[in-house]
Amino acid sequence: MTTSNARSRPAVDPAVYERLIAKGIADADKRGGSVDHVTARRLAIWLHARHQRPAFADALARFTRTGLIHRDLMIGLREHARSANSPYRGAVTRLLQYAASRPDHGPIGADFAANCDKIDQADAILIDAKERAAATTPPARPAPETAALTVTAHATRDPADPAITLRMDAATAGLVMFAIAANATDRENYARETERFSQGLPEGSFGKANRQAITARETLAANRLRAIERAYQIALGRATTAIPGYSTTPSQPTQEPDHDMELE
Repeated sequence: MTTSNARSRPAVDPAVYERLIAKGIADADKRGGSVDHVTARRLAIWLHARHQRPAFADALARFTRTGLIHRDLMIGLREHARSANSPYRGAVTRLLQYAASRPDHGPIGADFAANCDKIDQADAILIDAKERAAATTPPARPAPETAALTVTAHATRDPADPAITLRMDAATAGLVMFAIAANATDRENYARETERFSQGLPEGSFGKANRQAITARETLAANRLRAIERAYQIALGRATTAIPGYSTTPSQPTQEPDHDMELE
């Protein structure tokens, strides 16, 4: 029995329907998994509305009615996925992931289509209400900080002293500290992973010695970065002691907008 004349248009406005598909895909990405049953059906309806080969169109229609993943559906999806010229590769890839995640490819139920249609209608009403509410909400006031503000960032060095002194405004210092802390965390994680791996290597081997050297180098680099972070915390009054082996020169109370850090 042919099913190519099955309903292939969404029960809601096509533009809203495509936004519902996009939301379902975004939710799947957040979960780190495949799309749910409802989003998979929406993708199948979207594909069915385009010109498809009869066998593939029939398989898409079967899926939209009962959730059955027919062999012809898998064949059609794989053909599109392998075709570099297919305009539907994004949709078919999502459906293939969905099919692979289902242990049972049989029908989901006789009420599958009706239940999904009700969800489509409810989601369409919800997204319409959100968009109307957003349209009536006044735009947020711009942040007070703009590109026109002066950025203070100076570096000085005494030829007779190996230390370098950096001076910057509070906002710039905050951005710099965020980058420094992130880099320190990366190096600490790398050092731990390298050290853990080296423990399984034979004593005296080149591989073990090499990874121990990497661990020591990354640990030293992370300590240097943490010392800068600590200097910043001392300048803000969030810490009182420096990391052993590193000196800091906190700002004076009259220099609150700026922060000085002395690095050797």
